[in-house]
Amino acid sequence: MTPLPGASAAAVPPLSLRMVGIVRSPGGWNGGGLGVGLRQRPRPRPVPPAGIAWPTGRPGRAAAGTGASAPSVVGTELPSTASFALATCSALIGAAVSSRGARTRLYANTRMDIRRRLKKPRKAQKILKSGASYEDKEAEDDLSIYDFIEAEEFFDEPPTKVEGIKELAAYSILEGFGPYRYDPPEYRGCRIGSQLTKALTRPLPVDQREGTSLASDIRAALAEFGHGEDNPLEDADVICSLDGLRILIGWLDGSLAEDMRANGYHTHLRAQAASIDAFRISKMKEAPNAIVLGTCWTWAPNNQTTGTAARNLLTYTPSFVGLTTGGQFSRGAPSCSELDLAKHFRILKYKLHGLNIVVRVPVVATVPASEFETEEYEGQACDILTCQHRRAAAFWSFQMTSRYAMMKLSDVGLVARGVSRFGQLEQIQELTPEDIELDKPNSVEQAGLLLGSLAGLFRRIQEIAFCPGCMNRPLWLQYQDADLRVISVNEDFPEDYTDDDEEESEALALAEPLTA
Repeated sequence: MTPLPGASAAAVPPLSLRMVGIVRSPGGWNGGGLGVGLRQRPRPRPVPPAGIAWPTGRPGRAAAGTGASAPSVVGTELPSTASFALATCSALIGAAVSSRGARTRLYANTRMDIRRRLKKPRKAQKILKSGASYEDKEAEDDLSIYDFIEAEEFFDEPPTKVEGIKELAAYSILEGFGPYRYDPPEYRGCRIGSQLTKALTRPLPVDQREGTSLASDIRAALAEFGHGEDNPLEDADVICSLDGLRILIGWLDGSLAEDMRANGYHTHLRAQAASIDAFRISKMKEAPNAIVLGTCWTWAPNNQTTGTAARNLLTYTPSFVGLTTGGQFSRGAPSCSELDLAKHFRILKYKLHGLNIVVRVPVVATVPASEFETEEYEGQACDILTCQHRRAAAFWSFQMTSRYAMMKLSDVGLVARGVSRFGQLEQIQELTPEDIELDKPNSVEQAGLLLGSLAGLFRRIQEIAFCPGCMNRPLWLQYQDADLRVISVNEDFPEDYTDDDEEESEALALAEPLTA
């Protein structure tokens, strides 16, 4: 440092480092963190009086381990500049290290808190409201596994289509009244901007449950509401419900596996795959060559919930159905509004790649003849749905292939979907199979491949069910880790065992040894 004019060099004080301490950066405590600020500042060195030296210890304090007093402060040599600088640097480094450690711990705690807030909660496996689901692998010892089935095995099947649709019976069921003649309403348009109200929408019950089975329901419906044929099931190959077809179509196109994986039913970290009894495979006397696939589990969003909260069942569909069919409207609080609407069913029979398929189809409404110039769709079912305005454009998404296949399998002539926005009807989307064939010909081709894969799956299950080792045993079609497998319980059954016995069919509607 250059001395001032007129001053001697000895009067210029040397530079010394002084620790300013912990300072707050402009970014704040969380943005910029903490820092240790060091700066150079000229500070005059104090000069002791004449005859007095710098002390090397505290007056009157004894040295460690001795009883002697501290050395005198008089006559002690002054420490050199290098020793003073070394001591000062050591103190600064120690303070910086300790402050940096505190700052690092603060940063670490802040980052962990942010991670905890931003991390999505871990989803546990959801609890099914129907079917038999279990994770205990010790139960595998009580099973007989006859075959494993993968969806990729049927991708090379030739395309096919539904042919020769014929109605075997039709009936309606009213809660508290029972079955009666077929009396579905007709679909009609409604005013855009109508107010919609939410109400409870519960899924249809499963086919195989305590006290009933799909085979007994179809037998009773054909006997009371049939069209006069002696035995329309004699040449049937597969008997099932539309809900079961929806599960199998979802398994073939991959949407079922993706939904099960997202809900935690597949093998993942620290968890094993859940086994779900999806179908009960049985037989009927009226159909000696047929297999009956009754659902033990329903694949529906409101069926896969951890609780039974009413918000999981609230939709605008009942209100939209009432507007378009002239039916009832829900009143009161949405959480307790549930309409006792009549349920209408048709039992259809058609050919699918040489197989005779008998399906029980629920019907919401029918297509009126006045909606079209021709009578092509007259009397066919009309599927009525609702969605939020954010999903209005998803009507023509990649799911159109499965939608077209399901329309053909259920003989649906019109799909009407109401788009709601803040509780009001914004628009109505109407779709016929002819619209898909004209606007989405690629989806029609892919639907043919999907139907061909479904026919190949039916042949595979039928072959297993009629093999000698499975003839006199109850069978289940089970879902596990995106695959299907045909299983039975390890019990001794008599050689004359048959699924047609009503008592045995009801008792074995669900595999009791498989339930958790």
